[in-house]
Amino acid sequence: MRLDVQEFKVQRIEFGRFSCFRDGLLSIRKQELINLIAEDNRIHGVDVVIVSPGEKTRIANVNDILEPRIKGDDSTGYYPGILARLFRAGQGRTWTLKGCAVMEIGYKQGFYGGIVDMVGEAASLTPYSRTHNVCILAKPAPDIDLAEYGRALKLAGAKVSVYLARTAWDSDPDEARSYDLKMESRRLRNLPKVAYLFQLHSHGNSREPFIYGANSRQYYPTILHPNEILDGAIVCGHYDLPMCMKNTTYSILNHPVILDLYERHGKDLDFRGVVVAPEPTTMEEIHRTAMMAAGLMKDQLGAEGVIITKEGGGHADVDLMRNCEACEDLGIKTVLMDNEWLGQDGSGHLSLLDMSEKADAIVSVGNGDEIVEAGPVEKVVGGEIVADIKGNLMGSIALPVRTIPGAISQIGLSHITVEVREWSIPALAGMTPGDSRVDLCKRAKHIIETAGGAAGTDQDMSRMVRLLSKICQSDPIGKQLEEGYLSRKIRKNVLSDKRGSQRAIELLLRKLGGKEFDTDIEFPGKKIVDPGLTMVIRDVGR
Repeated sequence: MRLDVQEFKVQRIEFGRFSCFRDGLLSIRKQELINLIAEDNRIHGVDVVIVSPGEKTRIANVNDILEPRIKGDDSTGYYPGILARLFRAGQGRTWTLKGCAVMEIGYKQGFYGGIVDMVGEAASLTPYSRTHNVCILAKPAPDIDLAEYGRALKLAGAKVSVYLARTAWDSDPDEARSYDLKMESRRLRNLPKVAYLFQLHSHGNSREPFIYGANSRQYYPTILHPNEILDGAIVCGHYDLPMCMKNTTYSILNHPVILDLYERHGKDLDFRGVVVAPEPTTMEEIHRTAMMAAGLMKDQLGAEGVIITKEGGGHADVDLMRNCEACEDLGIKTVLMDNEWLGQDGSGHLSLLDMSEKADAIVSVGNGDEIVEAGPVEKVVGGEIVADIKGNLMGSIALPVRTIPGAISQIGLSHITVEVREWSIPALAGMTPGDSRVDLCKRAKHIIETAGGAAGTDQDMSRMVRLLSKICQSDPIGKQLEEGYLSRKIRKNVLSDKRGSQRAIELLLRKLGGKEFDTDIEFPGKKIVDPGLTMVIRDVGR
């Protein structure tokens, strides 16, 4: 199967008398576009706003992001099963406008929209501050429920995506790319066979993507050609999940794991294909899904190594670990990608809900709880209220990284990772080194190592008082050997020179090659999810 993508680079965008694309300029006839969106009676108050890189603008309540695309042999649509007729994606020619994004913007209680700053520190963390953004603003019709409103926004985004891509129909592309797994056998000989397991959230209405228009809950593990994923077969359908816990349609169309595996296909690995798998809501289904996914990897794709990514929050960590175990049990080496939950200061002691001893190679894509101080802007698009964000959106706001689209990317789109650092806070305790509470408490306190008996009490107290005095007076605190306190660590977000997907592939190749490798997240020494407590993972479908 071969997919040819014709890329047209958008350098400027404006409203004009006609919708057309020429010499990098995308001109949009605004009222025509509004009329197209307003055909759906589930939404009203429709508007379209253009926001370009460098503008002192904050885009609020971003629910999904798409890239303008259209099939070269069918000018009527894209996204089979949702907007277009049902056909197999991933083959033929596709037109796409690069450097341009369509943003679905809307607010209803229960929505968790994101925030894109076009300038400032927060802008540096998201790729969507560097795209020319066509923002669709649409309010819900009276009495419409959350799921219907979400579907209406999704249809609007798909329509606009195709409408814009059609403007390049008669233009010559700036670049053409081809994707095809077929390759001469001699080029693949002796290369490690690598596949990708793509977990998809599936926890109820407005909390799952769509595969060819069908809810992901309807699927068991399924082999898809990677081209299908790059060509609109899977569409984001999430509206009540934070941005870091879902994959935007834009990121799926430009899937970093798939594109990076393609880049190395025939060079230092043999890219065997992709299995997509749901994330069920009962432990029995989770184990069944993991068993079936691993079987497809081993017996159908012949994989020797696999990269596994999740979609969602802590519950999805359980799926991630069971998939890891099932693959490792069949002799398939695994590398996982996951985000962490470490609190705003990075001192949290359980970064994942679940861990497995067999998950010995994990790439961290950052701490979703960390805060970015986003400066004031001159304009806000998308409303004045955003879930979980306090303050006037025109002013400076404390912005959790999890709310920035593309900053924390569970499929490795961004360059964010974590770095371990020493840290100090004004709290103090004395404990013996063998105290079982040390590992937990040292994340909230400086721990002075004590003698464990009455003989050394006076000396221990003197050391504690000296250190406490420095803390209270904000005096510099010496190193742990100088002051006598136990080592303390926190994990802070930093930017890597490589995005998460690239780091994951390199880690897998080291593991497959029998070389030494490091993991970003280590097994804590015990299973986090107690099998006796799995009833807390309830069946939300009932």
